[in-house]
Order: sequence, then structure tokens, then C-alpha cells
Amino acid sequence: MRPASLAPVLVALAALVVYVRTLLPGVGQWDTAEFQTVPYVLGTMHATGYPLYTLLGKLFTFVPLGSVAYRLN
Repeated sequence: MRPASLAPVLVALAALVVYVRTLLPGVGQWDTAEFQTVPYVLGTMHATGYPLYTLLGKLFTFVPLGSVAYRLN
């Protein structure tokens, strides 16, 4: 691997570390709480319902890491 092609990988890794460190560890408030709980129960969100988000979020509820709210963040 050339050093020039290593730079984007390092930037992406640094961004991932910052993102994971700033995740909300529990259930949020208002719409955030709704977006964290609806995929777990396969319910319907307000307005359009966000079906793709709900189904993809349900997949993340099966990951054995932290709380369900943390996984959906």
C-alpha cells in the first residue's frame, strides 16, 4: 500500500472513532426516542413511517453491543 493511499483510510478511521465516542448512550427525547424504539417493536413512526429505516434498524437490534438505543444511533 502506498503512503498516499493510506491517508484516506486514516481520516475515515479517525472520523469513525469520533462518531462512536459521541453516540447517545441511551434513549433520547421526542423524535429521537421514537426513532430509537419503533424499529425494535416494528411499529410505525409519524407521517411517512420511514419503512426502510424501520427495517434496517430492526437488523441493528440483533447486534450484541450495548443497549438497543445505542445500536440504533
